[in-house]
Amino acid sequence: QSQNLCLRWVREEELLALHAKLAGLGLARTLPPVLRDMTVCAGAATCKLGICLSRGLAQAVANELQRSEINLAGLGEVRLSISGCPDACGRHPVAQVGLYGAARRVGATLAPYYILQLGGRVGEGRTRLADGHTGVPARNVPAFLKDLFAAVLDSGDGAGFDAFLDAGGRERAEELARRHREIPGFEQDPSYYVDWSADGLFSLAGRGPGECGAGVFDLIEVDLASAAAALADGRCFAATVHAARALLVTRGVEPCDSLESLELFRKLFLAEGLLKARFAPLVEEAIRCASLGESDAEFRAQPEQAGALLAAVKALYESMDSSLRFTAAGGAGLRGEPVPCCGETAAPGVTAIAAAQPCPDRVQDFRGVACPLNYVKTKLTLEQMQRGQILAVLLDEQGSRNVPASVSNDGHAVLSVEPEDRHWRVLIRKAG
Repeated sequence: QSQNLCLRWVREEELLALHAKLAGLGLARTLPPVLRDMTVCAGAATCKLGICLSRGLAQAVANELQRSEINLAGLGEVRLSISGCPDACGRHPVAQVGLYGAARRVGATLAPYYILQLGGRVGEGRTRLADGHTGVPARNVPAFLKDLFAAVLDSGDGAGFDAFLDAGGRERAEELARRHREIPGFEQDPSYYVDWSADGLFSLAGRGPGECGAGVFDLIEVDLASAAAALADGRCFAATVHAARALLVTRGVEPCDSLESLELFRKLFLAEGLLKARFAPLVEEAIRCASLGESDAEFRAQPEQAGALLAAVKALYESMDSSLRFTAAGGAGLRGEPVPCCGETAAPGVTAIAAAQPCPDRVQDFRGVACPLNYVKTKLTLEQMQRGQILAVLLDEQGSRNVPASVSNDGHAVLSVEPEDRHWRVLIRKAG
């Protein structure tokens, strides 16, 4: 359960020299157990599935705790584990304090968050998994952990962290996490939207080739989680907006604000019959509220109504197949058509291509469309075409790296990926 390195067959007379060598590499520092035994996965730095930069957070936590005046040695053997995503590579499910990377929307901007889980134990007759679902912004995690460990020491219970949790410490930890949950808007302080050790703004783009589909699911689950959190806080308008926006990515659209999200949801999901008409009054009220400035105080709806909409959107999401189709109540597969947005237009004509390449049946210009939305638009376009037909897609450089592998994973044939002026042209033959 540790990330230690065991050096075998070291003779006693070699120990001093070995220690000196390790010290020269910075590997012989004396640290309290909570830092010495901290377990961290590689995270998004090298893992295709990673959401957050867990190693960057681990360094920030170590720096914060070492700068503090907390008696870290007095905490005893506290297991702190950090994973860059819900997968358990960092062993957060069996940690006393576990954190795993997630993403949340704050306004219209994605921010890196970590989900707090507490109480994991491993031992004969006492093993249990950590649990919890409170999200803490990545930038606030070091300060939160400092406050949590200070609370453990202030409790005066020397029986250890497990005893602290069992004696009401879990509620105290959740209270502290909620104090650190809010962050300023992007315009007020953009630093909260940059992950630890990252050079630029947090994004779900930039995954490894072929991970565009996973990015679609991440975007959906970000909004669903944000809707659930808003509902738990009594923010019914925000919950309604997040629920309405969650599945819009499957229609190939990227709304610019809450009002556009709600209007597109009304058009693509209510008018198309993907969700029941009983949600129309709630959505109309949200549209009215959004046009007045997005205030929960002006939103005249009950939490039960927003909760019912969220539950219906979740159920629809769970019915979605790999072609981004939803199953209606009658069992028929339904799929909306891709809707142009953000200035997207179909290419007016076929750009000249190499003579050896087949002439495309359709050309789409998705330059300027971010990943994974460019993949979704490509996927929806292919759904409208006949088997064996050829689609030419114009993409930016990042799209040219990710979209071909993703559509290939869907079973289509990528015939060529060619640079053209300042963009890339990808030829795809639809599977059939």
